Amino acid sequence: MKRIALLVALALAVPSVACTAETEAPDVASEDDLTAKSDSAAEAAIKKTTKDVYFLSESDHALVWVKSAKKLDGYLTAADVKAQFAAVTDGDAMADKPLAGLYAETVAFETFATRYKPVAGEDADNFAYHEQMTKVLSAVRNNLKNPKVIRLGRKSGNALVGAISVYIVGTLPSGKIGGIFTVSVET
Repeated sequence: MKRIALLVALALAVPSVACTAETEAPDVASEDDLTAKSDSAAEAAIKKTTKDVYFLSESDHALVWVKSAKKLDGYLTAADVKAQFAAVTDGDAMADKPLAGLYAETVAFETFATRYKPVAGEDADNFAYHEQMTKVLSAVRNNLKNPKVIRLGRKSGNALVGAISVYIVGTLPSGKIGGIFTVSVET
């Protein structure tokens, strides 16, 4: 009788687990998945999706892998990006500089990612680009903890303008900052 009660309890538990799994985002890595990976595995997964992909703006720019030298002390902020990646922006031929003097705008990762969803019926080139960017952003989502987008540029009114440094970054398994750097030219 105890075995039948146990089997019934297990059978009833399975559907509730399945319902829970369906409500979670299917392409978001769990905390355990992220800690099991190494920085090099995360880097390889993200770089694989960025090969031959350029960030479309008024001037296309490559998607470049970046990794901080130091571990993050707390929650990732624009100040951390400025401190860790000044040489990246300042060394880029296209980006406005110096990074230390640029205004920062932090964008929630999922808000940024929704701009790159492929839409049936759109121009074929746009559709293909949005498919590529969806793969890139999924790789970031699956390999970095708490990803976010930090944009740094000159300010005109309420908007950033010029050659804006865009960092799509999060925390690597080691605690360092990792992700993608690119430049978005916006006038």
